[in-house]
Amino acid sequence: MSYKTSLMGALMSAGTNRIDALIDGINDKVIDTCYTPDTGEWETAIEYNNRWYVVEHYGNNKLKASEGHRKWVKKCEDVNFIPEETDDIEYGF
Repeated sequence: MSYKTSLMGALMSAGTNRIDALIDGINDKVIDTCYTPDTGEWETAIEYNNRWYVVEHYGNNKLKASEGHRKWVKKCEDVNFIPEETDDIEYGF
């Protein structure tokens, strides 16, 4: 799957099962923050090299989700930033 395909998929699914999704694409990465019904909370995930990495959870706090989304977009502006699997996901409750 290409970067453009992944970004388009995120954009198209935003209206189907997620509320008020925030989606940005930068440096071959897709940063996607949304409320997910399966977890019942807001989260940010980053797609890179055809793989999704959930990088942060925010509980039901939409404001923290928006702030967190901007933080991850800023991190992705660095072309050397690569998201990684982590057990240290930041919960912003």
